[in-house]
Amino acid sequence: MSGGVGVGVTLVATWGAVVSSLRETPAQLMLPLAPKPGKRILLERIRPLWNRLSFSWKVTCRNMFRYKRRLAMTVAGVAGCTALLLVGFGLHDAIWDIIDCQYGPIVHYDTTVGIKDGATDEDMTAVEDILASTGQVTREDRVQEVTMHAAASGDATDTLRVSVVVPQNASTFEGAVTLRSRTAHEEIPFDGDSLVITEKLATRLGISVGDSVVLRDVDEVGNATGEGHALTVTGICENYVGNYVYVGRNAWAKVDTSVLLGYFGSFEAFDAYEGSPRDVVWDATRLDNDTRLQDEDALALAMRLAGVKTSSELRGINRPKRDEIIHLMSNHGVSVVPFDELSEKEKVKDDD
Repeated sequence: MSGGVGVGVTLVATWGAVVSSLRETPAQLMLPLAPKPGKRILLERIRPLWNRLSFSWKVTCRNMFRYKRRLAMTVAGVAGCTALLLVGFGLHDAIWDIIDCQYGPIVHYDTTVGIKDGATDEDMTAVEDILASTGQVTREDRVQEVTMHAAASGDATDTLRVSVVVPQNASTFEGAVTLRSRTAHEEIPFDGDSLVITEKLATRLGISVGDSVVLRDVDEVGNATGEGHALTVTGICENYVGNYVYVGRNAWAKVDTSVLLGYFGSFEAFDAYEGSPRDVVWDATRLDNDTRLQDEDALALAMRLAGVKTSSELRGINRPKRDEIIHLMSNHGVSVVPFDELSEKEKVKDDD
């Protein structure tokens, strides 16, 4: 529609210019246009001021009122350029003020290093060695960052693209990002069960503390998919750049159980018995009804996969069900070794 209007206006202006020219005789068109007749301007009547002006200033003042169209275009051009300068300086001050408020008081880290999915223990060690070799890295915080869509509970249409950040260690995360309120600068508690969203995100979605926020997965294009995962908001923090959702590991386990495996990007945190850092032991042989896991995070993962809430219910499952859960846990990166498959030497270590 707008393109058609623009073409129409151009055609009408062209037609008007051509018609006005065709009405004149060829001889008249070849003559230069006569200048507009000069007139005395108001400034000339003020004799004390007019007599003190130089010849150049007198000509300039007369031409300003003699060619009013040029005057209008000059004023509009100067005003537009001045407005652009003001807008540029305003944007500069606004952007740098936001940067000064965001990076330093809130965000304390200088560099992020992304690790590909499926990175091995050796890959993680190599990255840490490279960072340490620079001599400029004072601390590291490992997090899992996922791009998702957030929506208020009950309103699946109004969604916002957010970055979900899950720290490996919630107690030390304040060294990387300060979670505080904007007005009073009060620290917002953050632990494994917390979910803190940024203030702008809360305002856009109409969410307050105690409400539920629905986090939905995204496809390869970036569109929201799936039913979503409803989590309870425990805090709203100050933020000026981007939309973030900070989630504790226990809360995030409702969305992704692999977060229970401990070491983000690598699962070397499991030391169930010496010599096998990625294995945990499932014991179902000492007593008829005794089924246990040596690692608490692995135990929580097993209960979630089994659909039970207590370790007592987990002990009541049969062997085929146990083998099925062991297989599912291996898909999450945890190699579960039944106690009856350990060697006698390893069983002694396990007893110790």
